[in-house]
Amino acid sequence: MEEGDEPPDLLGLKKISIEDKLIFDKYFGFCDTLLSDYTFANTFVWRDSIHLRWAVIDNCLCVFANGCSGLTMLFPPMGPGNFGLALEKSVDLCRAYNEKLELEIIPSIEYVSKDFLGRFGQSYGGKPMSGDYVYDTERMISLAGKDLASKRQARNKFLRLYPARTENFSKKHIPECLRLLEKWSRTDSEEAILDSNISVKRNKEILATVEAILNYEKLGLTGMVLYANNELVGFTFGEMLDKDTCSILIEKTDRNFTGSAQYIFSEFCRQFWAKTKWCNVGDDWGIPSLAWTKQSYRPAFRVEKWVVMPKIVLLKQRILPVV
Repeated sequence: MEEGDEPPDLLGLKKISIEDKLIFDKYFGFCDTLLSDYTFANTFVWRDSIHLRWAVIDNCLCVFANGCSGLTMLFPPMGPGNFGLALEKSVDLCRAYNEKLELEIIPSIEYVSKDFLGRFGQSYGGKPMSGDYVYDTERMISLAGKDLASKRQARNKFLRLYPARTENFSKKHIPECLRLLEKWSRTDSEEAILDSNISVKRNKEILATVEAILNYEKLGLTGMVLYANNELVGFTFGEMLDKDTCSILIEKTDRNFTGSAQYIFSEFCRQFWAKTKWCNVGDDWGIPSLAWTKQSYRPAFRVEKWVVMPKIVLLKQRILPVV
C-alpha cells in the first residue's frame, strides 16, 4: 500500500472539512501554549498533502497523518477529556493500521509542546524537533540594528528597483497567485535537487499553499499580495495565535525580484500585525537553508517541540514493552 492510501475506518476516522472548524477551534482552546501547528487553518491546509484524518476520542481531538512512516498522530490528544485513554486508543489504532500493512514502525506523536510533554508518563520518550521561531514584531517592521542590516538593505533595494504596491488579498488575486506558485515550484533549489526528502516536503508544501489560497476566507486567514511594475511578485497569509502573537503561515515571492521576500515580510507585519508583540513563523522542517534564513532574522526565542514515541522494542515480529 502506498503513502496516502485510505486508513481503515477505525474509531470513525474522518476527513477534515471546512465545516469542522468550530469543533477544532473548541478543542484547540484547551491548549496553554499554541504552537503554529495548533490551529484549524494550519491543520486544514495540510489535510490532503499529508493525508489527515480525525476523531474525537474520550472527549479529546485526535488527528492522524498517513504517510511513509505509517499512521501517526499529528499532535497529542487535545481537550478536556481523558488524555491517557485517548492517547492509548489512538496509539493502538496506529499500531493496528501499521501491523495490517506489515510495517514494523513504532507509532509517534508529533508536534508536542512543552505543556503536553509531561502528560505522557514514563512509558513514552520524547525527542526534540525544530521549534517555532518567534520574533519581536516591531523589530520585523523596523528591521533596525546591525544584526538586521542585510534585511533592511534588501528591503530598501527592492523599493529602489521597483515601483511597489501591496493589496489586501481577495478572490480576484487567486489566479495570479496560483500562477506565481507554479513559477515558484519550477525553480528547484539546490537542496531539493540533492535531497529527495526536501523535494518531497516542498511538493507537499505547494499543495498546502494551494489549499490556503483557495480557502483563505473560510479559514479566517489574513492575506496580502505584492506587486512590482504591476506584476504580482509575492503573497503571504497569517492569523492570530493568541492576543499577543501572530502566525505567518505562508510567504511566497518571485526569487527574480531581489529584496521582495524581505519587503513583503516586513510590510505584512507593519500593515496587519503591528499591534502584536510577537510574530511566530513556524519551524524550519529540518531544512538547512530554511533554518539559516529564519535564524538570520534573529528570533527573540524559540518555542520547543518534541516528537514522542512509546518506549517499546521489536522482538521476533512482536511488539513488547520495555521492562
